Amino acid sequence: MTAPGGAPPAATGDVPAPAPGPLERRARRLLSWYPAGWRARYGDEFAELLLAELAEQPRAWRRTVNVAHCGITARLAAAALGGRLEVQSAPGQGTAITGHLPVPAASDGR
Repeated sequence: MTAPGGAPPAATGDVPAPAPGPLERRARRLLSWYPAGWRARYGDEFAELLLAELAEQPRAWRRTVNVAHCGITARLAAAALGGRLEVQSAPGQGTAITGHLPVPAASDGR
């Protein structure tokens, strides 16, 4: 027996995953702000939290800005390669990102 299109039927238990809905796509888009290592470690759990929040409040620009801000901060911290990176934020005064990166000593050419 073959499935429509001439393909063999799927084995028992091999059910194709349903196409992601709009909330799942939005959660994955928001997760893309974070570096791959962070997503590998925390992505599934964070996606579940995002899905619950998106279901409760589908449109929230503050959430989007917050997730993007935290994702960019995580990317900058990952790029610091052992340096120290701090994000300082004061209500109503914006955010400052400061850091200390390891810098190799300059050669004097000898």
